[in-house]
Amino acid sequence: MTGDATAAPSQSTVATTSSPSPTGAPTPATTMRLVANAHAESAVPQPTGHVEPETEPEPKRISETTAPQPVEEPAVPLKSLRDIAALCDQHRDPLMKVNLRRCVRLVSIEPGRLSVSLTDDAPQALLGDLSRKLQDWTGVRWIVSLSRDEGGPTLEEEDNTKRAALLSDASKDPAVAKILDAFPGARIVDVRLAKGEGAAVATAVEDEMLPPDMPEEDDF
Repeated sequence: MTGDATAAPSQSTVATTSSPSPTGAPTPATTMRLVANAHAESAVPQPTGHVEPETEPEPKRISETTAPQPVEEPAVPLKSLRDIAALCDQHRDPLMKVNLRRCVRLVSIEPGRLSVSLTDDAPQALLGDLSRKLQDWTGVRWIVSLSRDEGGPTLEEEDNTKRAALLSDASKDPAVAKILDAFPGARIVDVRLAKGEGAAVATAVEDEMLPPDMPEEDDF
């Protein structure tokens, strides 16, 4: 009985610690460990599903970050020098109106910006005074700049040109020409267009022909 009890452990030890075969083939114990390792690796959870690659945020467009701010519209729309002259009348500033009519030539005008050229006799502080008054009158900051461009005619030059054209046309009117022929030395001094051009011109001519301070005739 004692011999059988000691023989069983000896056989079990040989089975677990068997040396590799002389031919290099894996032993049964080695095969069991490889199978166990394969089962352990397959038990590790693998990521499933489609993974989106990380993308960098798109840069902001230049137009979105540097878009120009809208220009504030003035409460009083100004589109010409005549609009500014009318504003001078509204605020009772005759000196600014006179300087504007005689010395300022318009180059361009838009809300808050006025580009002009000046005559040689313009006051030196005219542009600064005009910029300040426009801001006070409209509630909007105005940039009044001096341009190298010649610009258009002054308001006074425009009015003189129109007046000369009206006088020339009036002198060609048959009724007016007849009066001028009847009174040598008479001339047209003004053209006032009211109800009718012919009647207005004739009145202007007749007023010029009357001697000054003519006494009124007494009625008997």
